[in-house]
Amino acid sequence: MARSSPRLCSIVRAACSIEHGLWYARSAEFLQQPLLETLRWLRLVGDTVFLAGVAALVWFVVGLKTGWSLVRADQRGPVEVAQGQTQPVARHVEA
Repeated sequence: MARSSPRLCSIVRAACSIEHGLWYARSAEFLQQPLLETLRWLRLVGDTVFLAGVAALVWFVVGLKTGWSLVRADQRGPVEVAQGQTQPVARHVEA
């Protein structure tokens, strides 16, 4: 969504530039058309979703750097190793 709105505005601007000239396609009158106003407001939805994802990623990275988003192996307790396995399985043994 964040990429589609500028592309749509560019397509509308290119068509207007071909038909009326570059001077009109870059004017304030052109940019205040209802279609372009709607496209700019629709972009808000995609930008909000993108910013929420960025905020979640930053929160996770800060948690990893400070240690509160990471469960250390010594805090999990003993792990049972299945016979024939080289890696521990996800079964925890209650101590």
